[in-house]
Amino acid sequence: MVFNEAHKKLKRKAEEITDDISETTSRIKQKTSETTKKLAKKTDELARDMKKKLIALFFIALAGFFFWVLMNLLYFFYGFNLVTWIKDLPYVYPMFQHVFDQISSQSQQGIYYLFSFSSLFFLPFPLEFVYFGFLKKGFTFPIIYFITLLGVFTGQCINFMLGRFLGFLIRPLIKRKTRKALQQRLHKYGAYAIFIMHLLPLPYPLFNFVVGLTKYNFFKWVLIMLPSLMLNYLIVYLIYLKFF
Repeated sequence: MVFNEAHKKLKRKAEEITDDISETTSRIKQKTSETTKKLAKKTDELARDMKKKLIALFFIALAGFFFWVLMNLLYFFYGFNLVTWIKDLPYVYPMFQHVFDQISSQSQQGIYYLFSFSSLFFLPFPLEFVYFGFLKKGFTFPIIYFITLLGVFTGQCINFMLGRFLGFLIRPLIKRKTRKALQQRLHKYGAYAIFIMHLLPLPYPLFNFVVGLTKYNFFKWVLIMLPSLMLNYLIVYLIYLKFF
């Protein structure tokens, strides 16, 4: 009788262990299936995103190739040269020549042009070092400070507007989820990010292009960005006074 009870207990225990193993196996299979599905979905999203990027880059390259072919055909049949044509324009080339001459002479107008164009996001230029160089050359602080601020401010407004109005060329290269997450974070932490980016020597020209891309409020951006820029270049001047 004692043997039978022990046998029953062992049988129940074995059944419990079997059930636990079966349940654990089922859970593992379920988790594995879910993980496989998520991985397959992620892989599919990456493949579609890569396909979109490759298509966009292909059309950009194709447009560049056709433009090159067109220029060569025009030159071969009609002797048309794009560079010569630009030089012969009544206002465009003289304007570029004027800007170049002003920058070369380091006039106040030229310094403004220099900081405006150097601030563009596709020209990664160490703006604080350029400003520091002008201070070392003996330029009067109030004048060089306000000219620099005006030039950098102009460049950042251009970056913002380029992002706002030319964003349709960049958006196909960025995943929709990434754009949405970036837009949400900017609207949540945008004020802090804008202030810190312009206070420190960070790549704020590219940052401002991205801010424009997310359709951030322009006037709010200016109200945060400008005081931070003013403080940034004031700090650079104080460092110059302290150590040079």
